Amino acid sequence: MNFKKYTTWGLAINLLLITSTSVAQTYKSSSWSTNFYLGGSNLLGDLGGSRFIGNRGVFDYNIRANRMALGTGLTMNTGAFSVGLNVLGTRLVSNDAYSRQNFQVARNLNVRTNLVEVSILGEIRPFSRSAGFNRFYVYSGIGGIYFKPMSKLNDEWYDLRQAGTEGQYLENGPGPYSEIDIVIPYGIGYKFRLAKSTSLLLDLG
Repeated sequence: MNFKKYTTWGLAINLLLITSTSVAQTYKSSSWSTNFYLGGSNLLGDLGGSRFIGNRGVFDYNIRANRMALGTGLTMNTGAFSVGLNVLGTRLVSNDAYSRQNFQVARNLNVRTNLVEVSILGEIRPFSRSAGFNRFYVYSGIGGIYFKPMSKLNDEWYDLRQAGTEGQYLENGPGPYSEIDIVIPYGIGYKFRLAKSTSLLLDLG
């Protein structure tokens, strides 16, 4: 079961902590900031979805699978580049009952997992010298996730790792689900300056 395909979006408040460093007679502007994130998440998998038959990414997006996402982070900003450590927590869900495909509704499978992501992200502001675009940014990095998939049957939730679904424990099976995995987060965003040391970020990743 793959939980590496999910999307997040939301708002982040960026608070400036430290400014200014100098080396000899060369001055370089730099700063540290903390980020507080509030947004949502959506699982893009082979259960549920929209009118497509799973695994079609954002084209199989279903708003009923949206869940809240919360996060925080610490970022070092230098010129047009930033690097930061971030922690994000959310719940991912998917349900065949959300689908418009009759065979998926009849299949009646569902899954949910609480997910924690820790990542190191590099951020670039490609238009930092251009008027009107100086707050647009793109980012990518590497991270790890912890998750524990569960499914509901007869009003009871079952741990799918312990249940051995998808042939986990068969002789030639794939083995038990891992509870950790590596992810490559990426996305785009825009920053609005609210005060001298505070910014509001709109983010999609």
